[in-house]
Amino acid sequence: MSEIRNKILNLRDLFVAGFAQNEVSGEEDPGYRWLWVWFRWAITAAYLFIALGLRPGQAPGWVAITIGFLVTYHAGYTADVITHNRRGHPVRWFFEAVPFLDIVAVSLIMASVPSLSFPVWGVYVLVVF
Repeated sequence: MSEIRNKILNLRDLFVAGFAQNEVSGEEDPGYRWLWVWFRWAITAAYLFIALGLRPGQAPGWVAITIGFLVTYHAGYTADVITHNRRGHPVRWFFEAVPFLDIVAVSLIMASVPSLSFPVWGVYVLVVF
């Protein structure tokens, strides 16, 4: 039972904080940090690409706010990873705020889409878990 719990916690850490522990040594695997930096910037680029083709009914104001938030947030996340790699520990307040900032990001994206039929709701499950 303990093994299953550890694997679940590692997955949670991977999704929430951007790192996972090495199964053999139990040490944090820093390769995941940069993987998540690139993943977050890919999400930002994809949203920007999709948002540039503003669909009818899409609020340009919300799109601009969302893009601004995503760029600022992911720039901060990148700076936190750089700090983490240099000092050996993350900036504590930012590290603890990541799950909440993820929820804000998803909420802003949902506010900017023209219809609730878009599958953005499913992202809440990944962020909250």
